[in-house]
Amino acid sequence: THCISSAASDVYKRQDGIESKIYYLLQYDTSTYINLLYIIDVPEQSIKHLKAENLEQFSKDISFLILKRCWMKVWYKANY
Repeated sequence: THCISSAASDVYKRQDGIESKIYYLLQYDTSTYINLLYIIDVPEQSIKHLKAENLEQFSKDISFLILKRCWMKVWYKANY
């Protein structure tokens, strides 16, 4: 269980790092933000369904979607 909690902690740290970069991109470099979502292939419908109250929450939600999509790619690669 220690490995699981350590891995979970690592994921949260990574999400925090992604959040701050997404927050920056949303404020100062929108074209790079859009290109990033395209490259990672985050589903547009997932983004449209977000109901964030502010930019900080929106960047958290987007970072979760990015991590989720990356995890899905890893899972597909491992299982197919």
